[in-house]
Amino acid sequence: MRFVVSVIAAAALLAAPTPSLAGGIEAPVFDQDRIVAGVTHDGRAFHGPPIVPAEDIEIAATHRVECEKGQRIGQALMKVTVPMTVLISGICPESVTVRTPGVTLQGVDAAAAIRPPAGLALAANHLVVRNLTLTGATTHAFYAIGTKAIVLDRVTVVGNHAPAPQPVPEHEIPAMASAVLLDQSEADILDSVLNDNDAPLLAYHQSQAVVRGSRMNDNPAWGLNAEMGSRVELYSTELLDNGFGFLAGFHSSFDLIDSSIVTTRSVPLPGLSENSVLWDHASMRSRNATIDVPSIGIEFASSFMPVNTFVKGDVFVYHMSEMLGVVLAGAGGGIMGNVYAINFADVQLAWMPMNGVIVCVNRGRAALSGVPAPQPPMIGCE
Repeated sequence: MRFVVSVIAAAALLAAPTPSLAGGIEAPVFDQDRIVAGVTHDGRAFHGPPIVPAEDIEIAATHRVECEKGQRIGQALMKVTVPMTVLISGICPESVTVRTPGVTLQGVDAAAAIRPPAGLALAANHLVVRNLTLTGATTHAFYAIGTKAIVLDRVTVVGNHAPAPQPVPEHEIPAMASAVLLDQSEADILDSVLNDNDAPLLAYHQSQAVVRGSRMNDNPAWGLNAEMGSRVELYSTELLDNGFGFLAGFHSSFDLIDSSIVTTRSVPLPGLSENSVLWDHASMRSRNATIDVPSIGIEFASSFMPVNTFVKGDVFVYHMSEMLGVVLAGAGGGIMGNVYAINFADVQLAWMPMNGVIVCVNRGRAALSGVPAPQPPMIGCE
């Protein structure tokens, strides 16, 4: 069965969720004159549709869909109203396409879901999916193309698997059922669960994702992936036992803040040997984090900057790449494995405890500053 959440760029209108409807339901509203910073339902900042001041709130059109009674989301969306909130109950086995910006699809309780035989397609900017479950996909469960200001808030994306998931090399999108695929798109993922899919989150072609307070666990075929100039920021988020830890390529980047990436799995990566990889001008910055993976490869002018971070497993720094590790006073962190500087790579550690050895090969360089005793052995380093 095919279940796709597909988002395609449409008219650039401004939408905003407000907390004023009965029962705490939030509905978007337009205000082109008074736009303020966006916040989540509990006051945290996000990058999606902005919030307007309370005195400017207008009650948007609200439609209730009771799927257990045979009602359908698509029928509600035919009543073109901007902005619009669709309140969903039950399990909806239908194909849904949203082509109007400023639409919120919201489950009224934890049982609200969209699943096969068909699926959900979102085809406009400024869209909110809240308190819904997406499940049963055989391709990417949520798929955004060329779309801005997407918010996934308290969304559960589980149990989406392709019959035979197959990755493809060189920046191509893997042929599998990911929880979320962003292609030239921007999204905020808030307090959500992306578990038991082929892959958790894929960001491609200059996409941006900000993930807060979420879990991405037990996605066996793939790991966190950013390619072709994309950026993923993770705050207070857990990634546990995915197919590999992370992969960023071709000018893409990860920020890992107060978060953890832990896995013992090691899905073979096309043309790569490590479990987690930064390659071709990619970068990762971490702070107050844990990265527990079998091995990390930093390749082709890429950079890895762990600050107050526990890094477990060996780290291989290749081909003019760099690693700068720092532990600030009073903070935790350290390197639990060995570090290799290979082919003009540069490793610098400041006040960072280390349990393994540092090996330099073919003009690799390493420098230590304030590293507590016992200092690691350095083999072949300049």
